[in-house]
Amino acid sequence: MLMDTISKNDQPKTNQLDLEALSHAKSYMGEFAVMTIVLGLSMAIIYLATLLLVAQGEVPLIAGLFVISAIAYAMYTIMHDAVHGSIQGKHRHYRWVNEGMGYLAGQILLLPFTVHRRSHLTHHAKTNQANLDPDLGYQFAGRSPLHLLFLSATTIYTQIHYYVTQCWSKNSDRENAKVVIEMTVAVSWRIAFMMQGYWWEGFVLFIGGAILGNAITVYFFAYLVHHPHTEVGRWVDTSTFVFR
Repeated sequence: MLMDTISKNDQPKTNQLDLEALSHAKSYMGEFAVMTIVLGLSMAIIYLATLLLVAQGEVPLIAGLFVISAIAYAMYTIMHDAVHGSIQGKHRHYRWVNEGMGYLAGQILLLPFTVHRRSHLTHHAKTNQANLDPDLGYQFAGRSPLHLLFLSATTIYTQIHYYVTQCWSKNSDRENAKVVIEMTVAVSWRIAFMMQGYWWEGFVLFIGGAILGNAITVYFFAYLVHHPHTEVGRWVDTSTFVFR
């Protein structure tokens, strides 16, 4: 497999490819993302089934770990698209579906949808800008597997820390309450599962699965595309990778 990097080093080609991509994407812009919803609901069902099957001894714990990790990676697609309003598209009356899918993804990822929306949109607006880009810390993910796993493991903390320190005082009480409710619910049902006698299984699946799945997202979508994390501006702060 060949991987080409399209970045600031090939500006004419970049502009041409952008025009080509735009022409192909126009027919899909603003559409209600049915397949994204199908993906999200399917992953949620498989997630719950995996927890139950592992708890019952029908599926080995290690197999469950890899399944949960894959689901965590896939569910970020749902979270990301919901943050951008891409699930509802131009259909404002489907906003409740968009928000619902975002909250669902947040429960599986143990990352409040409300928190990530603030952080991710700021990342887009301030990409690679020191002290302003919430994701700039991921620039160290490529140093070693341990760096990557550490950054993946601390994602929830860094996202919530950013929200509390940079957004909490500026946002409405209603939005802040959503964050508290989302996190409380996500933690509560995990504790309830583990209190049934599945402490080790819960630790491996909830913690290990989240770290491994998120590590893929961090490496490909937070580290690699913005490396070396020094350029600022359209076309230069992000690279596009074409796999052939």
